[in-house]
Amino acid sequence: MSFGPYLLKSVLVQGDSLVLELADPGGNVKYRPRRKLHFDGTAAVRRKAESLIGSMVTTETYDPLVNHPTHWWQAVNAYTEPTAPSPCRATNSISPACAERISE
Repeated sequence: MSFGPYLLKSVLVQGDSLVLELADPGGNVKYRPRRKLHFDGTAAVRRKAESLIGSMVTTETYDPLVNHPTHWWQAVNAYTEPTAPSPCRATNSISPACAERISE
C-alpha cells in the first residue's frame, strides 16, 4: 500500500538511518520516515530518492500495521496522477457522446 503523495524535500543520513523529509504542497515537512542503512540495496535506493527531491512521491513499507509509513519506509516512487476511466468504458450503455467517438 502506498503512502502519499508528498513533496520530497530532502534525503538525509541521520545516525544509522536514511531519512526522507516528506512535505505538504506548501513545503511544510509533515513526516520524516526512516530506512536503516544496513538494508540491502541502500545505495541504489538512496540515489533514486535523491533523484526525486522536489517531486511528489509515495513511499511503501513492509507490513504497514507494524512498520507505520509515517515512521518507516522501504521504497520511494515518483507519484503519478491517477487517470479517470473513460465514461464510455465505465458504463455498459452507449451514450450519444460515446457513439460519436465510436463512429469517428
